[in-house]
Formats: sequence, C-alpha cells, structure tokens
Amino acid sequence: MSGYPDGTFGSSDTLDRASAATIMTRALGIHIDLNAKPSFKDSQNHWGTPYIAAAEKAGIIKGEGNGIFNPSGKVTRAAMATMLVNAYKLQNKNTSNGQSKFEDLKGHWGEKFANTLIDLKISVGTDNGWQPNRFITRAEAAQLTAKTDMLQYSQSNPLENKTIIIDPGHGGADPGKDTKGLPESKIVLDTSLRLQQLLEKHTPFTVLLTRESDTRPGHDQKSSLQERVKFAKQNQGISL
Repeated sequence: MSGYPDGTFGSSDTLDRASAATIMTRALGIHIDLNAKPSFKDSQNHWGTPYIAAAEKAGIIKGEGNGIFNPSGKVTRAAMATMLVNAYKLQNKNTSNGQSKFEDLKGHWGEKFANTLIDLKISVGTDNGWQPNRFITRAEAAQLTAKTDMLQYSQSNPLENKTIIIDPGHGGADPGKDTKGLPESKIVLDTSLRLQQLLEKHTPFTVLLTRESDTRPGHDQKSSLQERVKFAKQNQGISL
C-alpha cells in the first residue's frame, strides 16, 4: 500500500474505492494491464483505472449500479470485509453457523462477510460493536489485508496444483531388456502406475504418465524423447 506524494501515509484518512481495488490487486499479485479499462463509465480516466479493471475482472469488486463504480466513494468496514472474503475465497471458512457475535451485524447485508473475518481472527470488534457502516481508515484496511494475506499464506500448500510427470520409458517397438520372458517396458510401466497411485493418494500432486499402455510416443528413439519432453511442458510438469 503506497502513501501520498508528500511522503505521508494518511493512516487516519478514510479509504476510497479506487484505493481499495488497488490494495486488493497488489496484495494478490494480479497482473495489471495499464491499458485496460473497466466496464464502469465513471472509471475510464481515473488514476486507478487499470487497478479497477483488474479487480473487476477478478470478481473482487462490483459497481453501485447503472454502470457506476464511484472510485472516489468511501469504503465501509462491511464493504472491505466483502472484498477480502471474495478476493481470498474465504466463503467456506465461516464457522459461526450464521450467528453474529455483534448486535449491529445481525441482519446487516455484510453480516456473513464480517463474521468470516471475525471467525478467522482477522478482525475484532469494539465496545461499540463491529460498526459495519463506519468508513474504514487506510490503516485499518492495510491491517486487515495484511492479516488476511498472512493467514492465507500460512494455510496454503505450495505443492497444490503442481503436476509431476512420470516417464516409464520404452514401450511399443522398444520393449527394452527381457528378463525371464518379461520385457523391461512392462516392468517400468507397472512400477510407474503403482507410483502414480501412491503419489495421488498421499500428496496434493497431479501425476501424469508419458504413456499408460504398451505404446511409445514418436516413431523412433529421438522423436519419442522429443514427444515425452513436449508432453511434460504442455502439462507444466515440475518433475520428469
């Protein structure tokens, strides 16, 4: 989160909607196309235009109706909670069973989003309730975003959505060495299939084989190697 040109941060200033979109996209590392335009007609030539466009594309923000985003409008605590829950996909992490701990949240449109942050200990209330309608300050927004980001990082598994490629080798016209009537190609394929099952059962990896039957990609040894490497690249394998 950047400060002002005069070198101050403005921690007690209220957060505007364009700045909120900027915070979200930067925190999530979303690619910013400086030439992109959002669908909102009032945000076509604003300093935050590319960030608003990126946040809209990612489904983090919505307009206020009639094609308006109101980039200079102030952000309430409930709206900030909504953006954080949507941005970090926290919808299924609420454990309150719909029961609000604060009276001023009961029946409020942002109740479930605020409760999610409360359950995850990202946000706490005050002696005056949770104050969903109060405009959030830049300091509060920075704190909530940082705590949400740290929680997400601590709970994430860097191995999820990664793909391992197992290459049995041989196959088809290349049976490999024959051992007591059992060709090497069948031994390595059987071993590879067993390994695939074990890895997929006990790890978060997606496991693919360059061949799953007695075949060999390519028409000769050189083209076979090229095809197997191509397969690994196409599937973004981290190991071969």
